[in-house]
Amino acid sequence: MNTRYALLAGALTLTLASSAFAQANKPNAKPSSTNPVKVETFKDIDKNGDGYIERTEANAATGLSSMFSDLDTNKDGKLSSAEYAKRDHK
Repeated sequence: MNTRYALLAGALTLTLASSAFAQANKPNAKPSSTNPVKVETFKDIDKNGDGYIERTEANAATGLSSMFSDLDTNKDGKLSSAEYAKRDHK
């Protein structure tokens, strides 16, 4: 009789442990294909394709307008691709 209870307790423990493990491994977020994040590249922002980002183009980009003056290191009123690349370091 004691062996039967021990086997039953062991089986119950394994069942609960595997259920907990399965719950812990479920992703919390939806896959990226249903929740895409748009990352703006230099080419995305350079709407006129002249190789620079002007202030008006920066104003339309998320968060770029507020750091435009800091990124425009040569103060020519536009961002080169090298100046734009420094945005992650500011």
